[in-house]
Amino acid sequence: MNTINLLDFLISMIEHATRQNVSFDLVDKEMSWSDAQRYCRENFLDLATVKNTGENQQVHEKAQSKRVWIGLHREPHIYWSDGTKYSFSNWASGMNPFRGMSTICAALTRSGEWKTLSCETRLPFDCNESISRY
Repeated sequence: MNTINLLDFLISMIEHATRQNVSFDLVDKEMSWSDAQRYCRENFLDLATVKNTGENQQVHEKAQSKRVWIGLHREPHIYWSDGTKYSFSNWASGMNPFRGMSTICAALTRSGEWKTLSCETRLPFDCNESISRY
């Protein structure tokens, strides 16, 4: 195993250990990104923060083949709704979130990849589950 693969493996293991109890809930109500964020913060924890491939798969499964908001946003810097640093990504082929509009919001597509959309688009959304529900 070369150094880069070992580093990726170790990072993945640390992320798994620190986020193994992460859970996501689909809210099947169509809202703008900011309304979805507000709803998640009032009823759950926040819009879904996706830190790795496994979590992306969980969100995709919860989405039930629907296009849904996730918590990634840019205005003007890209960040997760809960303030988590942006490091993992799963952008659709050819999608460049750092070009074009200064304000963008990210949605998970039916295929599980991410796409930028106008933040006013009305979509269902995935929320991070509240810790108090465990």
